[in-house]
Amino acid sequence: MSVAIRKGFSILEALLVLGILALLFTISLASFSQFGSGKTLDTAALAVLSTLETARSQTIASVGDSVYGVHFTSSSVVLFKGGTYVPGDPNNTTTALSERVTVSSIALAGGGADVVFAKVTGKASPTGTITVQLLADASKTKVVTIEASGLARIGVKMQTPLHRLVQFSLPEIETARAIIRRDSGRYA
Repeated sequence: MSVAIRKGFSILEALLVLGILALLFTISLASFSQFGSGKTLDTAALAVLSTLETARSQTIASVGDSVYGVHFTSSSVVLFKGGTYVPGDPNNTTTALSERVTVSSIALAGGGADVVFAKVTGKASPTGTITVQLLADASKTKVVTIEASGLARIGVKMQTPLHRLVQFSLPEIETARAIIRRDSGRYA
């Protein structure tokens, strides 16, 4: 009895392998797309933060014997010289954000779209938050918080009431610091 030895693949086996490879390619492409979107959002939030830090440091250093500020639009961040933003001023430095993101919220105390830093102290006026959002997915945001001290930080906007547990006001932080200073010698 002779057994026939089959060599090669049938067309059905080849199509099955191609189908599996196409599925794996589609899954990996979706993962890379989400990764790229997250990096785009991170880059935009860092551009906002960097511009704020530049304005503050130039003000503290009295570069050009002037104060500096930042003006926000939905698609850019503008570093400006002086106490008031003047569109078209040649001293303005505009940083365009990616076309895949937008500044979806400018929530500064008293309204407006400008933050100016005080000489010597670097304190910010006004304070508030700037929210950067992915255009393709409105649930993906980064929030840049501008504190009265002039320092800024990036956080993620929390969608639940739990944010009340992790956010403290400046007076609460100062009270906690005073208690720690007061009690630090007791337990040494």
